Amino acid sequence: MPAPRAGPRQDALLDRPGGCDRQGASLSHRDIGFHHYAFELRNRKDVDGLQAFLHQEGVTIVDPADEYYDDYYVVFFLDPDGLKLEGMKYGELKAKAARKRAAAKKTEAAKKTSVKKGAKKSAAAKTARGRRARFF
Repeated sequence: MPAPRAGPRQDALLDRPGGCDRQGASLSHRDIGFHHYAFELRNRKDVDGLQAFLHQEGVTIVDPADEYYDDYYVVFFLDPDGLKLEGMKYGELKAKAARKRAAAKKTEAAKKTSVKKGAKKSAAAKTARGRRARFF
């Protein structure tokens, strides 16, 4: 493969016949090699914000922001050279559900602990009253 050269296209990433020698050739989803680039954002709100920014800038949005797979929220768009890019967030809903379950378990455990402590205090108080009664 020829040495990469600077330019708007990143053909050095393409492992296809011709490599960098195909400058100006259009990309196709059938080409061997680099198909698209995905980057993860902090949350779904950022994915929506990216889509709004892309729309404002007149960027070609291939597929609008949506949940395309289970808990996989993404917007697909094209860069100026036609390379498909993906801004995505994966696992946000599952992570929120897991945090909620963990908090519920913690709360339930705290309630059980306080009930046990209350029962111990109550038993100790009864024993103490019984002792007092014997001593008087």
